[in-house]
Amino acid sequence: MNAFSPCAACGKPCCANYTVSIVGVDAWTIGKQLFLPLESFLITFPAAEHNESGFVLAPGGPRHEIALDKLGRYRKGNPCIFWIALQEGYGRCGIYPYRPLVCQTYPAFQQEEVVALRDDVYCPARSWNLMGMDVTLFRRRLYRFRMERDLYAYAVQAWNRAVEDSAAPRSLSQYYAFLMNLYEHLDRVRQSIPAERRQQLLSHWGERGPGAPNPLVADLTPRPASPEWQRLLENLRDTVDGYIVAWHQSERPQSRAAA
Repeated sequence: MNAFSPCAACGKPCCANYTVSIVGVDAWTIGKQLFLPLESFLITFPAAEHNESGFVLAPGGPRHEIALDKLGRYRKGNPCIFWIALQEGYGRCGIYPYRPLVCQTYPAFQQEEVVALRDDVYCPARSWNLMGMDVTLFRRRLYRFRMERDLYAYAVQAWNRAVEDSAAPRSLSQYYAFLMNLYEHLDRVRQSIPAERRQQLLSHWGERGPGAPNPLVADLTPRPASPEWQRLLENLRDTVDGYIVAWHQSERPQSRAAA
């Protein structure tokens, strides 16, 4: 962490007062890098019916979202489960290199083509200002956050369709296993793209604007899409859809072989 960052003198107001909602890549990154089962640091909470990232565990069942757990009871005022307390009430994020995208982009948000700052932060007044921030870095993070939200929404919708098509409910452990395995496959797609080209495609994704529809569902980009952009979308769709089919088949009850 940069010593000049407002987070260097953090008193935990963010992770104590916010619900740190995450997306699939966050869960996969933390679980893989720290060798932790997702059950050890995630909690679920009810999601709105129209929430594209709300997953179901049974046909017709309620939707759920995932978030980082808190130390002690899950309630406002208790810090994130990864908070490390120091002296005099200060502390540090214990997973700073692997912190979720919502934390990496805080307190910035994308306003059309512009990086803007939230006005409802818990940080002390004037802690953040665009003149002292690496706006290019925050823009890249916001673009990636947009892409990962779209990708997670597409994966969740594919999961929900598979659950609705099945006759049996699924457990939370099965959903977590689904996430970890799916994102291993998705990471191979990402690694197959050269770093420079990957950043160009990420910029293309983010520049579409916060209000643009999810291109994995329907690419309504007004300008002609490049072959590389179309190829990326097809690879991501095929990876998610292909894994869903394989997972769904493996989870079906096996018929008994004739003796």
